[in-house]
Amino acid sequence: MRALPTNLLLSGTAVGQTVTMNIIFVPGSGLDGTEAWPQQSNAMLAPGTSGTFLTHEDLGSTREQHLAAIHRALGPNGGHLVAHSSGAVAATLAASREPWLVRSLTLFEPACFGAVRGGPEVERHVLEMSPVFDLADDRAVSDADFWVRFLEALGAPVPAPNAVGIALLGRRLRASPPPWEPSISLDFLAPSPTLVITGRWNDLYEEVAEALAGAGACHEILEGKFHRPQDHVRANQLIAAHWKAVG
Repeated sequence: MRALPTNLLLSGTAVGQTVTMNIIFVPGSGLDGTEAWPQQSNAMLAPGTSGTFLTHEDLGSTREQHLAAIHRALGPNGGHLVAHSSGAVAATLAASREPWLVRSLTLFEPACFGAVRGGPEVERHVLEMSPVFDLADDRAVSDADFWVRFLEALGAPVPAPNAVGIALLGRRLRASPPPWEPSISLDFLAPSPTLVITGRWNDLYEEVAEALAGAGACHEILEGKFHRPQDHVRANQLIAAHWKAVG
């Protein structure tokens, strides 16, 4: 777990403003730690806020390990959760189980498919991805091949078979449960003010965002960064505005 000892002053926060926040960043299945949040980690400018950038090593491989890592990072006084893609599954589950600890949620392209089953894009995704995750325990399928199969089913660009890092990505992905498991009630939205940010590049994530917005979340769109809208120059401003509204 990488905890930065400085305080977080995000773009859009007034210079000299006293900030007292505990903020936990939860990565998706790709980049790790601060590398998953370059815009946010680079905004560590002034004293006031504790920022923890969870790593895949912190999170472990099971859903309960994910939740335990988030619980430890929240501590007894709780804090704000910021999560990306599959990391949003654990974040929303944590908010569902311990709403008194989660002051707010900011979800970038959340893969919270278990919370919004029934939509055509979500059901198509589950149908297409299930055969890939069915191979998670098949040792005849290498980690690199598992990642390639995942990208092919997703309709994403596929790297060369010997590309650096794809074996690690495949190993992480196959060790984690499918993102449509478990089923999560949208009741977590009531006690935990939620901001959803998407890139309007994929109908799947827009369908998830619209379902969450229909249940009470705020939805913002930052185009141009595809599955990583947290890299957009306006991302920190939206996060800071969300926290300010929460109080």
